[in-house]
Amino acid sequence: MSAKSGGIHFAAVSVCVIPLFLLAAVTAQFGTQFVATLSLEQEGQAVTASALQSWAQEHLLVAALFNALVLIPGALLLARRGAGLSWAEIGFSASRPLRSYAIGVALGALLLLTPAALGYAIGGFTPIDRDAGVAQGLAALPQLSWMLPALVVASFAEELVLRGFLLRLWHDRLGKWIALSCTSGLFALLHLGNPDASVLGAIGALVAGFWLGLAFLETRSLLHVAGLHLGWNAAIALILGLPVSGLALPALMRWLPSADTKSQLLWGGGYGPEEGLVFHLTLLLGAVSYLRWGRQPNPRSDS
Repeated sequence: MSAKSGGIHFAAVSVCVIPLFLLAAVTAQFGTQFVATLSLEQEGQAVTASALQSWAQEHLLVAALFNALVLIPGALLLARRGAGLSWAEIGFSASRPLRSYAIGVALGALLLLTPAALGYAIGGFTPIDRDAGVAQGLAALPQLSWMLPALVVASFAEELVLRGFLLRLWHDRLGKWIALSCTSGLFALLHLGNPDASVLGAIGALVAGFWLGLAFLETRSLLHVAGLHLGWNAAIALILGLPVSGLALPALMRWLPSADTKSQLLWGGGYGPEEGLVFHLTLLLGAVSYLRWGRQPNPRSDS
């Protein structure tokens, strides 16, 4: 990134992220409500608050798309025009991007499934045959067909804003570790409003932010990091049926965390694995692995 902007311009560009997130949230809320109302009326159902909430929960792709329609072009505009970042600095310079994305998905899923399997083996999780509230197994396949794209869109939009734009911008101005701390803290704050949010859940999101941030800085690939994010979330929510940041989604199977307090401290509870200490350690090891074996970039070399 060029040093054409002074401190005031840097602060103004950074602060613009706040109205961007607010606009995206409002757009997603009202856009989803509008589509839900049309759908319910077309089906001859009563348009009530509970009906709208149930429809929105079953059609998260709609909210994800409305959210992304604001976040993606807004972040690109701020990064390219506001901050003067090149496409390479944003993270679009990697060769074979689809391969990088696929590797990220596989690594993210593996990082989650490996300790989860250990937790299952020692009683940290219990599989259930049927959940009356959320679809699972073969019955969930129709919903999974649109839930997976929702996670794809949501993970890419978040990574573009937090890593492709803010982390790169703050890295050049504030330094690596301050930038990582700030973007990871913001990542944790964005999840505090989720169901069953907790202190341990916020710590998990903070550590996940460092993991994703280091992966971005060491690989320079936005798609690789978006793949990591997607693989982690999809493994939790769509494969194991555990809550992902407090949200229960349709899944191929359904695991429940143990009711034991000590077990939940290790493996997570109603918020999901992100509040379990074992998964905190797993994310930390993932972050260290990128720091140890990743490619160290010169952040200005592609300006």
